[in-house]
Amino acid sequence: MNCNRNLKDCHYKTAEAAYNPNSQALTAAAAALTLDGTIITDTGVGAEVSGNNIVVRAPGLYYVAADVVAEATAAGNISLQLMLNGALLPSTLREVTAAAADSVAIHTEEILYIPVACGGAYPVINVVAAAAGAGTATLVTARLVKLA
Repeated sequence: MNCNRNLKDCHYKTAEAAYNPNSQALTAAAAALTLDGTIITDTGVGAEVSGNNIVVRAPGLYYVAADVVAEATAAGNISLQLMLNGALLPSTLREVTAAAADSVAIHTEEILYIPVACGGAYPVINVVAAAAGAGTATLVTARLVKLA
């Protein structure tokens, strides 16, 4: 009996999970973090992790979550937020205050309805972080699951 090990099948539920343990500089200007260090889960055909993007290929209701472990170089706020098609999502903004040399963990999540792509451009979700006093993201994780 042959086994179908192709998890990028239209009959599988869309789920993406990735983590990146490589250090990424955080500055005062919010910037998208690279997600695809290691792909944990990559099933279904509705989405794909690529670089610093989660590309959504099928419309629907999605659960999106992200975590960052960061080290502050100097005292100040460190923030984490999701972005959809270049627009920051205010409901996902999480901010912590860190002293110099502190290590902090930040989590954010949201349920989003993502409509059908028009004009050939697929919707893109990014995980965005910033550090008022500069810092380093030492671990970034991102997850997306199509709910309906």
